[in-house]
Amino acid sequence: MGGLAHFVTAFRETDPYADLRAQAHAGPLEAIDPPSPFPERANFYAYLSATHPQIASYVQALADSGLPGSVYVKRLTPELRQYLLERGVAVYDRPPPLHPTVRAASVIVHHGGMATLTTAMGAGRPQLLLPELADQAISAQTIDKFGLSVNGRRRLGNTAQIARAIRELADPAGEAARYAQTVAEAIQAQREYGSLDLMMATLRSLIGA
Repeated sequence: MGGLAHFVTAFRETDPYADLRAQAHAGPLEAIDPPSPFPERANFYAYLSATHPQIASYVQALADSGLPGSVYVKRLTPELRQYLLERGVAVYDRPPPLHPTVRAASVIVHHGGMATLTTAMGAGRPQLLLPELADQAISAQTIDKFGLSVNGRRRLGNTAQIARAIRELADPAGEAARYAQTVAEAIQAQREYGSLDLMMATLRSLIGA
């Protein structure tokens, strides 16, 4: 805003430069509901990309986890789609509505994109991150210290380990679930979200509206 106002539209917990910033974090643009209870039956939601060099292993791990789940994979091949469907995994043809889909799942498996990461964190859901790009790897590393996620790129070396991590993260009595809920509750207490309203109010004050 012309150098007169600055907003960091991210959670402090997801910002790798948080300790270097003078201004407070305004949080994501949209409002975020309080964390929701875990579903009665453990399940996963996965958002991945078929361009990832390890996508075949990741798809196998989802199926091998033994949990019910759903997945959206960008540029999914017919072969991988058939593989998932034959093993009882629901496949979306297009991205489903993010907020209700995340809250209906016990664990979120994704590449580390900020929208999915932020939504899962606000909902109090554990995450398994399988980054492909540099910024996704940084995001996975940044939230690693909170205990609510597993950075698969750094910690998991094979399909069996990934499948086991999905099961463990989906456990509502597990440590990751507890940490995820604690962080989500802290975000609510700090009202670290809904920054669009703040930005618009600031803009109106700057133009004298």
